[in-house]
Amino acid sequence: MKNHAFRVDHFARKAKTQGYLTRAAYKLIEVDKKYKLFQQSHSVLDLGASPGSWMQYVLKRVGKKGFVVGIDINPVNLQYIKQSTIPNAQNKDDIIFSNIHCIQNDIFGWHYLSELKQLKYKNLENSSADLYNLKCIEYGFNHIISDMAPNISGLKSVDDDNSYDLWMQSLTLSKILGAYNSNLIIKAFQSEKMKEFIASMREHFKSVKTFKPLASRDTSNEMYIIGRQLKNKQPYHCLIPPNLDPEDETVQKMFNLWDYIKQQQEQENDQCIKDLINDRKAKVTPKVDVSKSQLLSQLS
Repeated sequence: MKNHAFRVDHFARKAKTQGYLTRAAYKLIEVDKKYKLFQQSHSVLDLGASPGSWMQYVLKRVGKKGFVVGIDINPVNLQYIKQSTIPNAQNKDDIIFSNIHCIQNDIFGWHYLSELKQLKYKNLENSSADLYNLKCIEYGFNHIISDMAPNISGLKSVDDDNSYDLWMQSLTLSKILGAYNSNLIIKAFQSEKMKEFIASMREHFKSVKTFKPLASRDTSNEMYIIGRQLKNKQPYHCLIPPNLDPEDETVQKMFNLWDYIKQQQEQENDQCIKDLINDRKAKVTPKVDVSKSQLLSQLS
């Protein structure tokens, strides 16, 4: 118990000296060090982001061209994140706070497509914004991360079911909002439900691992599930005709091809977007226009 208490106090003190809002940041740091996930210019969606320590870490990792969106049913104080992050940042020039956004909402009732589009349009009005950082809204996030846990009822069966619902909703969002080959990190608790959930994740990710960081308490049964390389991304709802089955293999191929072509368009459109920032009258005209009928012809 003495060693356990020392370890907990160590991470708590370390968080205070390094400017992290909570010691939970070190759990994500350990996951990242082991699996080498986050890179410069990546985009991240943080589910259950409050108070914001995971957002602090990934903002430093993705750099100037990265983009971080956090959502939580509780408010996330962006000003508090700024005040805590800046004083202890090793390279303050790499932290761009216009690239971090907080949304207060319930992930089960979140109208993600309309809200992310509004976020994009809001940034279009800001001439100082680097709009290529918003590519995740069009093409999907590189990482979806979740440190969520349900309110504990004291009844194991109820708590296990509530946890499972959170995990499955995170997986659902990752299939829709994650980019092809994206990663999913989820905090889970050891149970039969966790085994069931891991089996579900293996259907959608090329690699699924579990990991218990040193920063986790010895007495806790929490584990982190890391799904790497999303392999069967679901098509965006705004692009799906009502009669298409998202699980159909042909539909999967069509929209994976759609994502690929959109990513090719991105490089050619970046200059057009920068022109729009500099000259509000400039018209953004994509150099490549690919319709669904053309995509379907590629599959035949």
